[in-house]
Amino acid sequence: MITFQMRLTSEARLGLLQVGTRIHGAAVFLVIACNRSLWTSFNVHVVNLIVSNWLSMVTFMPLDIIYNLYGYKWPLGQAWCNYYLIGS
Repeated sequence: MITFQMRLTSEARLGLLQVGTRIHGAAVFLVIACNRSLWTSFNVHVVNLIVSNWLSMVTFMPLDIIYNLYGYKWPLGQAWCNYYLIGS
């Protein structure tokens, strides 16, 4: 049986992973943005991936954490559920 404490611990680990990913992405973004010589087509693609990853983490990961903390029962209503399902 999975307790609320176990789910909270798991979500805390995911939160730390998110923070680490955001810091890493921000560092790569800043290095590429500050060095004009690094503005190649491949690096522009990498920056695009970093931005899309960041937007996904900001918009959908908090909803995923809420969903997991409530024992896989959706507490936010049908409109937010549709938003979450379409975006995931």
